Amino acid sequence: SRLQIQQMQADGTLDSLYQQASQQRAHVEKLTKDYAITKLENQLLQDVATELSEQQLPELLAQATTYFRLLTNREQTKLDFSEGILTVDRMSVYNLSTGTKDQLMMAFRFAYLALQQKHPLCPVIIDDGWLHYDYQRKYQFAKLLQQFSENYQVICLSSDQEMVSYYQELHQPVWELKGV
Repeated sequence: SRLQIQQMQADGTLDSLYQQASQQRAHVEKLTKDYAITKLENQLLQDVATELSEQQLPELLAQATTYFRLLTNREQTKLDFSEGILTVDRMSVYNLSTGTKDQLMMAFRFAYLALQQKHPLCPVIIDDGWLHYDYQRKYQFAKLLQQFSENYQVICLSSDQEMVSYYQELHQPVWELKGV
């Protein structure tokens, strides 16, 4: 009733309930977004597995494992794909942190490019593809780019000075583009 609402306004209970409702809505939105991303990742993996022959899939997994190990700095990690499920050290990818999932997807992207080695490729162009990485992930990504650039032309566009310092440390060419 109106009296109860006035009482709840006076003692701050109503504001607290509004805040809780807002937090719950934000939580539901985050879960919905996480679900959509997971669904998309799963569909991407299913599509890749469908397109690749039985011969190519083990090769893709082996190359993705190599890149994932480099990105995560974990030498013993093993990727496996069976019955439509991708696992990392026998653990479902759904249990990985968001940052590690992103590294996994990056490893697969580069592995797929590496499989195309027999076909002429245009340069690989990356525009700030590491913005959400912490310093360790950025450094490991710079190491992957260093290794990958031994066989492919890689062009990174960025204003991230931290990444520039990693490229320089790894003796990679860096050109500063000045605005006109």
